[in-house]
Amino acid sequence: MNIGDLKHLQRLDLSDNPLGINDSTGLNFLTSLTNCTNMRILRLNANNHGGALPDSVANLSTKLTSLRLEKNYISGGIPDNLENLINLENLAMSQNMLTGHIPEFIGKLTKLQGLYLSGNNFIGEIPPSIGNISLLSVLEMQGNMLDGIIPVSLGNCRRLQALDLSQNRLTGTIPEELMDLFSLTLSLSLAHNSITGPLPIEVGNLINLGRLDVSDNRLSGELPPSLGSCEVLEFLSLQVTFLKVQFHHHWKN
Repeated sequence: MNIGDLKHLQRLDLSDNPLGINDSTGLNFLTSLTNCTNMRILRLNANNHGGALPDSVANLSTKLTSLRLEKNYISGGIPDNLENLINLENLAMSQNMLTGHIPEFIGKLTKLQGLYLSGNNFIGEIPPSIGNISLLSVLEMQGNMLDGIIPVSLGNCRRLQALDLSQNRLTGTIPEELMDLFSLTLSLSLAHNSITGPLPIEVGNLINLGRLDVSDNRLSGELPPSLGSCEVLEFLSLQVTFLKVQFHHHWKN
């Protein structure tokens, strides 16, 4: 049976199987799925699929809202024409062997709510166009080789609840714009980079944040007293930084 013959198929979940043989042609079957013009959800995560993503992935149904490819052995870069999947709400490609730059066109996928690119071999800068994805609630890019500065445009993602840029090669200072994201409730992790400068005094604006990790960076200056305003904070890591910590009497508990 050719799954591509199921033209009314809306959801295909093949996750958590030993599918694929980790070779260069492992994902060619995606071409047949372009006939499934009503497909909305495609889950191929946690398999043994290898090789590069074929260009035909961009010809999948434009109705597709969720594409999960994480935990495979996919190599190569993100195909340029993936921007055709304009209705994607979740794109998960973590824990693969992807390389190259994160493309600028990612900012055209403006309906994305979850973008998961962690645990790959991406290089270069974080594209500022990500700031165009105003509906984004989770952004995970940890465990790559990204460099350059944290784009201030991330401050435009006013619905962002969790941001993880840890374990990269990021430099520069922490943008004040990040500190104005009142939506950050789950976590903000910038650990294991080469970020310099102070922890912005505006960190006190993150009054709903549950987890803050800026450990293993090159931060300097004093820990701002405004941090005491983050009263729901459950986890704070400042390990291996150069911040001067003074405990202020108005900090609660």
